[in-house]
Amino acid sequence: MSFGVTPQPDRATGLPGQVELMHIDASNWIVSASADNALAVATRPADPTRSHYVVGYVAGFSGTAHRVAVLKEGATTRLSIPVRDAGNGLVIFPRPIRFARNQAVSLELPASGAAGTIGYVALIGFTR
Repeated sequence: MSFGVTPQPDRATGLPGQVELMHIDASNWIVSASADNALAVATRPADPTRSHYVVGYVAGFSGTAHRVAVLKEGATTRLSIPVRDAGNGLVIFPRPIRFARNQAVSLELPASGAAGTIGYVALIGFTR
């Protein structure tokens, strides 16, 4: 099974709406990085025979900063994400974002612009 979230019916009513984590297996990963007023880059290296799927991310700063993080496939930007201060917490995409086979995936957050203000990023995904 893959890592991620999937809507599950409420056990009492059978109505949709609850979200539960699915089983975690060996192909799942989390990569993270942090940097004090420098570029923070979390990277999952390329796999020559399989594709990476990103299911979510975390990005933010330890203080006041406003920057744009970029989710990349190799050197190509796939998504730009505005990040303000502490960020949005954990963000889970409604569907995993699939990346091409044999491509690294990374999340980059520019320097905060102030010494002592730490930028942090994390990517959550799986490889198949």
